[in-house]
Amino acid sequence: LTRGDTPKLLVATPGARVKVEPSTVIRGSLFPPVESDLCQAAQDEYELFVRVQRLATEDLYGGKLCAALDRQHPRDLFDIRQLHDAGEIPDGIRQAYVVYLAGHRRPITELLAPNRKPIEDLYAHHFAGMTHQPIELEKLEAARTRLFEWAATALSEDERMFLLSIKQGEPDWARLPFENLDQWPAIQWKLHNVRQMSTRAHKAALNRLRDVLEV
Repeated sequence: LTRGDTPKLLVATPGARVKVEPSTVIRGSLFPPVESDLCQAAQDEYELFVRVQRLATEDLYGGKLCAALDRQHPRDLFDIRQLHDAGEIPDGIRQAYVVYLAGHRRPITELLAPNRKPIEDLYAHHFAGMTHQPIELEKLEAARTRLFEWAATALSEDERMFLLSIKQGEPDWARLPFENLDQWPAIQWKLHNVRQMSTRAHKAALNRLRDVLEV
């Protein structure tokens, strides 16, 4: 068992290595949970059936978009590629993404305009062979480019102004269609940190965010 921001359970045999990453919800959720059946392929493979309660798709992908921008792990890029290939990203997912951005542990600007990270080693040692259908590294890199282009440009004016208001330390909750955002611990912690910044650092951070959001 490893510790850190995300606890992991590692199980290894001479022929395989399995990593279990529990996902604890510490921010709350925006949408009511839903029930889902185990996908048919897994039912056929393991000869079992299970129905579980899970986060709504909007919450799942809202968080996944932030994770892909932050970590740029091939697993996340694979999921986001499928999301983009399914068509225009729905409003609910985009709005959830904005909330998860607002409460993220890293500065908002760093996720809206991230620097590219090398992913060749991750692809070779922590992704290749995981998917039913193989996918080339080049396609995941193309998915990353598409995500980077979408990250800031897809936001509505209200969403841009909401993020700016968070960085200002004066949140305009009415900009988003969710209740009780003011009670979210992650956003309150972000606001606490913003309000602790020096005047000079705060002004510089605001200017960077304005540039990225084009407001």
